[in-house]
Amino acid sequence: MDNAPTSLCGAVQEATERLKAWFEMTPWDQGSTSLESINHMTVALAAGFTAYFAPADVAERFVIPTDYLCFLQANNGWREPGDGYGLYMHGTSLVISNTQYLCDVMAEMRPATAGMWIEIGHYLDKHDLFLCCDRQLPYIGMVVDGHDDHPWIPDGYINSWVMEGNPTPYSSFFYASFLQYLHSIER
Repeated sequence: MDNAPTSLCGAVQEATERLKAWFEMTPWDQGSTSLESINHMTVALAAGFTAYFAPADVAERFVIPTDYLCFLQANNGWREPGDGYGLYMHGTSLVISNTQYLCDVMAEMRPATAGMWIEIGHYLDKHDLFLCCDRQLPYIGMVVDGHDDHPWIPDGYINSWVMEGNPTPYSSFFYASFLQYLHSIER
């Protein structure tokens, strides 16, 4: 994180500042720092993925993209006020628990090619937002809207385009980066 490009973090910060007019930001817990929480999240997610991937593969392939780390350094998530079905960007604790829960539920059906994805948010009742954190996949850093879907469902939309190598038919459901996703929700 210390080596994060200043311009990328600056762009994420600018987008986040513009979004503060519409979202309630979640502050960091008293006595907790963002860096400690981010490090804890990274270690916990990597440890969780070792239940489904060889530890050496996790060590080599798992990485949280810089733009998302820049976001987390400034914000421990947010929510759209007044609407229980609004957009929620998870704080580090929910990223860990929701990712682990969904991995546990989907483990038996996971294709070997599916890779490592984390759940970073949701909206409405069936839209989970996943971030690709697998260096082995060409979609590293991509955010996808899993409408009643998960990257580990073999015949789901997400896995289908990963297997086909062609996300074009699903262009309204994916964003090339977390920063692009932030820009997409600006009003």
